[in-house]
Amino acid sequence: MWEAIRENPRPVMYAVLMHLILLALLVFSLDWTPKVSHPPGIKVPIQAELVDQRQLDAVEERKQAEQQRIEEAKRQEARAEQRRVEEKRKSELEAKQKAEQAAKQKAEQATKQKAEQATKQKAEAEAKRKAEVEAKRKAEEAQRREAEQALQSQLAAEQAGMEAARVQGVVEEYIGYIQERIQRSWLRPPGSVAGLS
Repeated sequence: MWEAIRENPRPVMYAVLMHLILLALLVFSLDWTPKVSHPPGIKVPIQAELVDQRQLDAVEERKQAEQQRIEEAKRQEARAEQRRVEEKRKSELEAKQKAEQAAKQKAEQATKQKAEQATKQKAEAEAKRKAEVEAKRKAEEAQRREAEQALQSQLAAEQAGMEAARVQGVVEEYIGYIQERIQRSWLRPPGSVAGLS
């Protein structure tokens, strides 16, 4: 029961106040003196009671006290409501701050990932460029070697041709020289036919 009162203070307070008000109305508004009934047509003398001013003051004081209790209860309820509103506002503010912090962390993480991705792409592009440069250099080196080999082959062939021509020239020179010496030194045998060589 006390747990229910603690969980629902407002309804319990209203119920207690309502019962107090009804009890006060019953106590002060009902006439507890027995009434004498008179037959119709007979005039009944007015029965008046003398009310003491102190009793009226006491009733007025009780009314004022009751009004003060009601006002105090309203003030307490307003303070409790204000506390609830402030607590709700604080919790909403905290939730908002947490959401903002989470969004900020998410944005920072996204920026970091983009930077890492850009760095990775740049490194990949640099590696690709270096590989292309290296491949081009190797191709140029191979072409240069081939050109050098072709040039060396051509030079060797030219040198071989020149050497062969020189040897041929020397051989022809010696052949001519030998032929001349032979013709100068050859004596024709007597009785040889014409055109003998």
